[in-house]
Amino acid sequence: MVFSFSNRILSLDMGNSTYKFIEARLADRIQILRYGFCQETDLFNSPSPAKKWRKLGCRSKNVVLSFHHKSLFTRELELKAEDELQLHNMIQEEFQRYQIDLKEEYDFDYNVYTYNSESGVYFAKTAGISKHVNREYIDKTICLGLRPKAVDVQVNSVLRVLNKITERCQDFSTSLPCLVLDLGHDNTTAALVNTKGIIALKGISNGCCLMNESSSCTDEYLQGITFACYQLIEHYAYSSYKHELQQGILYGGGTFFPAVISCLKEKIPLRWNLLSHFSCYLPEAPNSMDLNLYANCLGSVLWEEQNIRKRGDREYDRL
Repeated sequence: MVFSFSNRILSLDMGNSTYKFIEARLADRIQILRYGFCQETDLFNSPSPAKKWRKLGCRSKNVVLSFHHKSLFTRELELKAEDELQLHNMIQEEFQRYQIDLKEEYDFDYNVYTYNSESGVYFAKTAGISKHVNREYIDKTICLGLRPKAVDVQVNSVLRVLNKITERCQDFSTSLPCLVLDLGHDNTTAALVNTKGIIALKGISNGCCLMNESSSCTDEYLQGITFACYQLIEHYAYSSYKHELQQGILYGGGTFFPAVISCLKEKIPLRWNLLSHFSCYLPEAPNSMDLNLYANCLGSVLWEEQNIRKRGDREYDRL
């Protein structure tokens, strides 16, 4: 089957200080038209943020946005239900309990990925984030003159990149599961992932911006990262997973600081690689594009491509 798509999509990774973007045409292959970054203050301190944004040259208004916030959580659920309607109601009830426990309203979504017909048990992946925070980022996107199509979970977006590498690199496929670290400017995300999804997730409210400050701030940053890594490694060790955890993947602005890499290699017994080390397996990305900085954006583009192909398959099946 041959696909011919003319869709354009904008992927926007909204950091606390810097916004990174990729504009792509999703034809029968991904064609990246432009990419870049801008400072949030430059956009929203201007009289017209939308006009300032248009000067970056992006033509697409349809946008998949992603951002990090400490309120983000993911869960895997095993629920016995008679049908998907009952399952939906049960998941709704689960999230109502989360909101009561956390004393905050949440936006959430879920995906059913396995069903055991013998036991009637559904296996679902769920994600939730503060409704107030989610609305704030969506409003900022609208203020730029864009049309939000979806909010992507950043760890999921980079997992799509890893899965794409796995399809094309046999050596890498044997390295999963792995520990991935998004070393952001103001926040850090640590996650255990395998080919099926997120095993465990931990957010740290410190970022590589501390590397530019006093030595005590640097120590606090490095200690926070190593402590989170140890917690996730211990979680994995006491879980019933068959495959040994051997590899760590680093991306984000913190990869530009050699002290971060040295600290992790010294204290965390994993085989560490920068995500950009695997760029050769992603011909969709221009050689000049640093995968360490644009991984989340590229992952959202891959997500939209998958959605378009699924819609194409459904339309083909109707013929």
